[in-house]
Amino acid sequence: MVLAIRPELVWLGSLPTGGEGIPLGRLKPLRDRDIYTGIWWYADNPTHYNGDGRPATAQKGEAWFVDRSRALARAIRTIKDDKESRRLQEEFFDKTGQQ
Repeated sequence: MVLAIRPELVWLGSLPTGGEGIPLGRLKPLRDRDIYTGIWWYADNPTHYNGDGRPATAQKGEAWFVDRSRALARAIRTIKDDKESRRLQEEFFDKTGQQ
């Protein structure tokens, strides 16, 4: 995505090689149980690089950006249109006597 919106920040020639983007799995027993700690990202990616950026292109980044933007817009619309969550919250507070 950065190639699409801020290409001057991307230095493709400086991308790590030799498996550096592969998560190390140092907290695998926790992650296998969907448990995350404050240090989970560092445990897997101590250089803060994840994946393999070499196949990246501005076109792929633009497509990903458009897709994620549309998904976010749909989520916001869905949340704004939802009336049931508010109704259930009021029902809960009425039944428990809380405000």
